[in-house]
Amino acid sequence: MRKNRKSQKSKCEKCAKEYTPKRYAQKYCSDTCRWNSISPEKRREKRKRWLKRNGVQYIQEYNKKNKERLLEVNYSWRKNNPEASKLTARRSLLKRLYGITLEQYDAILEKQDHKCAVCKRHKDEFNKSLAVDHDHKTGEIRGALCTHCNRTIIGRNRDPEIFKNAFEYLSGPFTGWIAPKQKRKRKKK
Repeated sequence: MRKNRKSQKSKCEKCAKEYTPKRYAQKYCSDTCRWNSISPEKRREKRKRWLKRNGVQYIQEYNKKNKERLLEVNYSWRKNNPEASKLTARRSLLKRLYGITLEQYDAILEKQDHKCAVCKRHKDEFNKSLAVDHDHKTGEIRGALCTHCNRTIIGRNRDPEIFKNAFEYLSGPFTGWIAPKQKRKRKKK
């Protein structure tokens, strides 16, 4: 004779919480426990297999139908996890724009002692993180620079002769003439 499952209690294999199973051979109290019991690698493999079976079109249709819900879920996750959200955004930006990982970016900073390669100021002196400097023609990554050095000093210049000439000009002998101080105009009220 079959036992009545409604009265039978089981223990969840993940959290050890007692629950009443809703179906035969149920091992976990909830889908969350079931999903969290799987390693991240196996989760990715499962998702890849599912995508092969169902295709990308299914996901696109689902996203169109549930756009508002997905936006709400993403917004609430970003609000509840600000640090993880910033880290995820930084990772994807580095990968998309420069093709490097966050670990490679950290290696560049470590090589430069966490300082701008040009002005040698520490990264903590800036509000923004150091920018990845790269050659726009070849795509080669040269190092990490502060925003000022990246935009104004280095910019899109690739000719080292310009910088040698600027060095000589700023070091060299000057005329010795002194310009008079300018009087500042007062703004009218």
